Amino acid sequence: MAHLLLAVAEHEEVQERLQREPSDDDYLSDVINETLRVWPLFGIAHRIVTADIDVDPPITAGTVLLFDYPGFHHTGRPALSDPALSDPALSDPALSDPALSDPALSDPTQFDPDRWRQRHGRPPHHIPFGVSANRPCPARGIAPPGMRAATREVLRRYTLSSSAAHTRSLPNRGPVLLTRRSEPAPTPARLRQLRWADRWQDVPRSLTQLAFGTIMVLDARRLALARTYFAEHPEQVPASSRPTEEAV
Repeated sequence: MAHLLLAVAEHEEVQERLQREPSDDDYLSDVINETLRVWPLFGIAHRIVTADIDVDPPITAGTVLLFDYPGFHHTGRPALSDPALSDPALSDPALSDPALSDPALSDPTQFDPDRWRQRHGRPPHHIPFGVSANRPCPARGIAPPGMRAATREVLRRYTLSSSAAHTRSLPNRGPVLLTRRSEPAPTPARLRQLRWADRWQDVPRSLTQLAFGTIMVLDARRLALARTYFAEHPEQVPASSRPTEEAV
């Protein structure tokens, strides 16, 4: 919700349309989907492989796999205007077909709710609540309706403004100025004050993150979770990694 309100505060044209057309659930859903695409709830997911995976190159049991949700959301088939398509060494012949090119995937790191209304309607790499066929987050059916209701009510009463930094981890908790719609918008001086306060507060936040991050890394090395897991489940250790009789 913090990401959503901060994104709306940053994009005046989006906010104006939401306030002008409060009953347009489709557009509000597009804004929510785009927020979850650009700033997904998950960052890097870790999984320990318990069996060999036959791919090229092969992945052996015991390997720690990292899945980058933001990176996955920001990839996909580019639009025909993508510069890569002009380079024969980088382009895919299939992409030269206008019927297959997807303009909704141009500038994937930019916040653009209108991309959800373009040709294919949905970027192919979008799993904000996990993989539906596997174990999707229970919030998948609860969060979007709640976000729509809360956003509509906030925008009915207030105009949102912000000049704070917007990153996925949101260490500043997404500060947004709420101004009653009947009152004047914040002055440029007030927004500059918010921006500089946010930057100065980054200093102690960064030091705190460095300290706790160091503690987490040292503790992870001490626990040796992957090594401990396979020590407790020797049957899942791949044959190639087991000690031979001669070594024993």
